[in-house]
Amino acid sequence: MRINNQFKNIAQPINSVFCGGYALASILYDETKFKNFQPSDFAKLMYEKIQSYQIYNDIRKEIPPVINGTSLPSAVARVAQENGFDVSVYCNNMILNSVDGFGHIYYYELNDLSNFGIKVDQNSREYFPPSKGISQLILVKDFQLYDDGQHCISANFDGQLYYLYNSASGSIDTFSNEKEFKKVIYQLGYSHLYIELS
Repeated sequence: MRINNQFKNIAQPINSVFCGGYALASILYDETKFKNFQPSDFAKLMYEKIQSYQIYNDIRKEIPPVINGTSLPSAVARVAQENGFDVSVYCNNMILNSVDGFGHIYYYELNDLSNFGIKVDQNSREYFPPSKGISQLILVKDFQLYDDGQHCISANFDGQLYYLYNSASGSIDTFSNEKEFKKVIYQLGYSHLYIELS
């Protein structure tokens, strides 16, 4: 499934923390199947669904108020799975130092995912671009939104082009070269975690 072009120029609201919902929605959105929703409304619906998975998660009790409302990777993965994807999460312990002092929450709450049949590789030392037919949700630092903040973007590959959607700006960029695409991910501040959907 490719990033839906309907999300071009669709940016999340300023000062919002909806990026997880927007990133996932850009992959899931089908204007025929979800004809009652505009892209931005569908993205907010996905964000609310992600939040609903976090309310009943014990780790929620540990989340500092400063990140309440953000989309934890485990919840994003669960919603993706609920929508029919096989889900795998790749990260490493570098994330412990990359998420503004609460990286342990992002890292350790992924342990529960194996109970739901989601593969988690916590020893993935680098980022690997998607192969054909695979979509990704990638954790980066995006200074367009806020200083040193975590941000989720989406990407996929159709066999010829890499597509990258960033809800901070609403941009959908394309790349024909894997090396160039990977360089951009690191320039955005790759934060040592990505989720693959197949």
